[in-house]
Amino acid sequence: IVVVVVVVVKMPKKADSSDVSGPIATNLGNGKLSYPATDSWSVVKRTVIRYIRGPLLAALLTTALFPYSRQLRRWWGEVGFGGDRGFFVFVGVTLHELVYLIVNWFFLLCDRHSWFADYKIQRLPSQVPTNKFVLKTVMEGLAGHLTTGPITYWYVYLLFVAFGMPKDMLSAPCPDLFTLWKQFAMAVACNEVGFYFAHRTLHRPYWYGRIHKQHHEFTGTIGFAAEYAHPLEQVFANHLPTAFGCLVMGVDPLTWFVWLAWRLEQTYEAHSGYSFQGTWLDRIGMLHADDAIHHDFHHSKNMGNYGSEFLDHFFGTMDVFDAMYEAKKKENNKKE
Repeated sequence: IVVVVVVVVKMPKKADSSDVSGPIATNLGNGKLSYPATDSWSVVKRTVIRYIRGPLLAALLTTALFPYSRQLRRWWGEVGFGGDRGFFVFVGVTLHELVYLIVNWFFLLCDRHSWFADYKIQRLPSQVPTNKFVLKTVMEGLAGHLTTGPITYWYVYLLFVAFGMPKDMLSAPCPDLFTLWKQFAMAVACNEVGFYFAHRTLHRPYWYGRIHKQHHEFTGTIGFAAEYAHPLEQVFANHLPTAFGCLVMGVDPLTWFVWLAWRLEQTYEAHSGYSFQGTWLDRIGMLHADDAIHHDFHHSKNMGNYGSEFLDHFFGTMDVFDAMYEAKKKENNKKE
């Protein structure tokens, strides 16, 4: 599939600094934020660190939560709510809604009250969505989650079990730390590859106008915009890449829930318009500051930066972003 997509997608031209214009090309905000270095060594180094650190943190969290997940599952059965399948549906839908509302309302409140203004990526007035558009986005998101979400989880559970997910949570042991790390690393890799090529394909003229243009109605994104997309895009660019790694690895339900929360927070943060560079949460790998800058450029300029920084760099789809970084570096050198 990857080979076919690479052949189909046209490689972009090389860019220079003259291709870069607009507010994001000159300033990320008040000077506190900076563009990440885009040379090959820096990109590879950040990718290696990310694949070690992120899955390890998720593995540690899963290990810590494991006994509590079993207590919750035991309570679920004792009160007569049913077995593992109903539990899988309930926790999956509830978790999605909690992360969706808590993370995105936090960013919305930051916008309304100018909290963490130092970390806000610059916006033109024309890029700020109206209250009506934001409300429409939120209501459509909630409606989709609460109508199709339970049905999807009900049937997807059977697919997970077919690929090896434990049928009886209460008797399944906690995987060792290395196994969990491998599972999360696989989930990250499958998501990045799947999303990159699906997203890049959606930017082909035929698919963009019919499907992906809806998502790009946000030129200055907010967290709620992450899931504002055509149903086909939701399935092939969002749901399948997210689920595929956990599916083929036959993970425990808790591992899937931790990965789901991680992935949701990542995409909401990437669309939030905030980059918490330099904070201790970002330094230990709990936040995704560079992802926010990387994806914000994609929405504001609608060119390149289709997903994983590593894939964008080595497939030549962040050349304009590279040129912008070099232009900004030269500008800073002149000031010094």
